[in-house]
Formats: sequence, structure tokens, C-alpha cells
Amino acid sequence: MGFRPVRAANPRTTKNGIGVSASCTDGQTAAERIVRLSITRAAQERFFGRAIDAAADRFAMDSYTDGDGEEIPSAFDSRNGLLALTWTPDDVTSLSLSYEANRTKDALYAGAGMDSPYSDNDAVRLKYRRGDGDGALGKMAADVYWSEVEHLMDNYSLREWTAPMAMRAPSTSDSSGGRFWIDLHLQEKLDLTVGIDIARNTREALRFAGASPDNV
Repeated sequence: MGFRPVRAANPRTTKNGIGVSASCTDGQTAAERIVRLSITRAAQERFFGRAIDAAADRFAMDSYTDGDGEEIPSAFDSRNGLLALTWTPDDVTSLSLSYEANRTKDALYAGAGMDSPYSDNDAVRLKYRRGDGDGALGKMAADVYWSEVEHLMDNYSLREWTAPMAMRAPSTSDSSGGRFWIDLHLQEKLDLTVGIDIARNTREALRFAGASPDNV
């Protein structure tokens, strides 16, 4: 399950305009019933080398029934959104800032002992590109990113509580980093790419257990 935003051509060469598209599909097989709802919106405005791209979709699936007629918990509801601002001052330079959000709720896991009431992800990215590959100094690129994930698992919100103890396990994952690289044309048949890549990730997870859901 992934999110692929709508991409447009170079904003310096694309005419002004706004486009909107939407789609909805409903699929069914003999062994399972899957309902998919996907909505994609793309709005693009082109003026003086600036671009605004926005996209969103939704993907939901019900639990399916196996060949023995038993329902297998596997449902989820996921929504994604993206907003990107791009500045292209000339034909070889671009600067882009984007924000992407994912919200997944009511995710059921067969055999896991726990389900996920929610899983939220927010990410911000800044990208810089410069150069056309000509000359001793080729293309130059720099990326900086930040991402935050909040995830919850428990054994009572989305299923009948039958375990000896109620359990809840919230977790977080915070990532940040960046990378820079440049292409060097040293000789006619000798090219070299040099760069640096920095990444940092902090994860934290706790597990609470109690005699009832009110105690965790």
C-alpha cells in the first residue's frame, strides 16, 4: 500500500491550469471481499517558475473470508495527502518543499494478539537540484527530511477482549537527516560522484498491562 503523488512537467514550460481527477473501485473474488476507495486530486498552478502540487487518496479494505467460511481480521482504512511547493528560477535549478501525511486507523491483524487503532505519519522534505551535467561540475543535489510516526497497538479496542490482561503498546519513531552529492567530470571517460549522507532515528515503545482496559 503506497502513495504516489501526481507529478507534473517543468513548471517553467507548463501552461497555467488546474486539474482534478477521482476514481473509485470495488473488487470481489470468490475467497474474499475487498472494497477499495481511492480519490486523487491534483491541482497545479504554473507561474513564473513556481508550482503547487496537491494530491490525496484513500484506500480501505474489509476483513476477508477464507475457504472454510471463517472471517480473517485484516481490515484497515488508510488516507494519504501531499502538498508540494516548487520553485524553478531557471532551466537547471529547482527547490521543492513538501509535506506528506498518512493516517491509518482500525487496522486488524490476524494472529498478532493486538490490533492498531491508529498509525499516524507526518513527513517534511526539502529538495534542491542544480546543474545540467555539462562542464567539470555536473549535477548537484541536496535533500533534507524530517518524519514522525505515532503508532498504537492494543488488544481490546477493535476486538473482543478475551486475554487474561488488557494490553496497550504506544510507540513513536522520529527520523531526520539529509544528504548532499555532486557529479564531477574529471576526464572524458572518468566521472566521480561524491557526497555525504546523515540520518538519525529515535524510537520509543512502551507496553502497559492491567486487569482491565480502564487500568492501562
